[in-house]
Amino acid sequence: MTVVTMLAGLLLTQASAPMAPAITPPVAAAAERDSADVGFQDLAQGRADKAIERIRANRALDENDPVALINLGTANAILGNTQAARTAYRAAIASPERYDVELANGEWRDSRAVARTALSRLESTRQLATR
Repeated sequence: MTVVTMLAGLLLTQASAPMAPAITPPVAAAAERDSADVGFQDLAQGRADKAIERIRANRALDENDPVALINLGTANAILGNTQAARTAYRAAIASPERYDVELANGEWRDSRAVARTALSRLESTRQLATR
């Protein structure tokens, strides 16, 4: 397993929305991957729409980059685009690449585990909202 240190800088929530999904923290690229912008700064500043644009526009990113896919899923979840979020999280789970990521609480987890958790939260929120 390729291990690249990733950092999650903050936990995004939408406390003001009554049925807001539990959002997975954005993941920032480590120093050796800074040239591959994965939308972290935009997510950290509450600009989910800009994060999506930045990730999609970055030709330096591999389409299977789990960090970009997790952040893409998070941005879409924030915007309420659940199908796009689901697709991105599933792609991160299936990616042949994987990294260890550090979450905002200091916990280290595998990128696939982070994506699985995000997908699970997205699905449980969707189920709650349909009852």
